[in-house]
Amino acid sequence: MSGRNVRSDVSGGGFGHGYVRSGTEAFIHNTQMNYSIGVPIQIKYADMYAQVEDGYLLGLFEQARLATNISRASPICLYENVMFALAGTDMASVRQFMDAVKVHRKDIIEYMRSRTDNFSSLSFFTPYKEEEKGPDRPTTDNAPPLDLSDLPRFTYKADIALSLRRIVPDLAFLIFGSVLFFALAFVAFLRYDVR
Repeated sequence: MSGRNVRSDVSGGGFGHGYVRSGTEAFIHNTQMNYSIGVPIQIKYADMYAQVEDGYLLGLFEQARLATNISRASPICLYENVMFALAGTDMASVRQFMDAVKVHRKDIIEYMRSRTDNFSSLSFFTPYKEEEKGPDRPTTDNAPPLDLSDLPRFTYKADIALSLRRIVPDLAFLIFGSVLFFALAFVAFLRYDVR
């Protein structure tokens, strides 16, 4: 089998490209060159796409902010704004989450770049473990299996203090409106002639 090139993507492939099970020395070398040049280009284009998408999302966030500001005339919307902020589902919380995802993406890329010799190591596109190393494996493959035990984990913790600061104006308007409407109703009740 060393004279043939065999690709297997039974499990969906390594990072979306399939796994290289075995192949000639030339095939393995060409695959290494392909990954070392192609993956950074894919990352660059993904970053460019993300910039365009960020511009679009920024426009949506601005529209949502404007709609939220206009809707503050309604006590129901004030209550919704307070509840959304406390639950972490308001637009500001969504933006914080998206920023955390961007940082994690960069961490993963740098982790993989450092572990795979700029995406050219055989461990980047082969699924073999040390005990599976056999005669079909190229002789130039001396890379250890890719150990992902210390892969950066995604963690996101909502900033409760920031959420509380965001709800203060809405909560103040809600309380002030409730007190004002209660006072107006009370005055109207006192002036009402019962007869």
